[in-house]
Amino acid sequence: MICPTSISQKKSYKCPANKTSSISLKQKIKRYKERNNTPSTSPMDKSVDNISKAQFVALWVPERFANLAQSFYSEAKSIQEFWRVVRQCNRVINHTTETRAFTKDQEITIAIRAFKEFVMKMKRGTRMVKGPFACFNGIVNNLYDKTLF
Repeated sequence: MICPTSISQKKSYKCPANKTSSISLKQKIKRYKERNNTPSTSPMDKSVDNISKAQFVALWVPERFANLAQSFYSEAKSIQEFWRVVRQCNRVINHTTETRAFTKDQEITIAIRAFKEFVMKMKRGTRMVKGPFACFNGIVNNLYDKTLF
């Protein structure tokens, strides 16, 4: 015999609608923005990012100087600026023939000596009032003067 209480009765009940609060809406909007702002992971996008982040030293900077400077400075702009300082200090003697005071080989050796001296000053903790490029400029000028006279 079956008990009337044991028979499962199906109740029809209405499911209330989920009420949204302003907080939950804001969270959904935030998640949507995060999902749309994340960079895609396709290989093409990765290569474009890697190229834009890559640091290449210009061809007009000698390789010996660039290799030395890269061990202390990772930005190519800084390395190129150090070489510009070296080129600027090597004055033109004869403007008609565009001859400079020092040859390319002398210029590179002076630049390497100057950069080594600059790094020693930085490691020693010498205070640079006007910045690293001004300090390097002074070192290069002193070395040019010593070798010239």
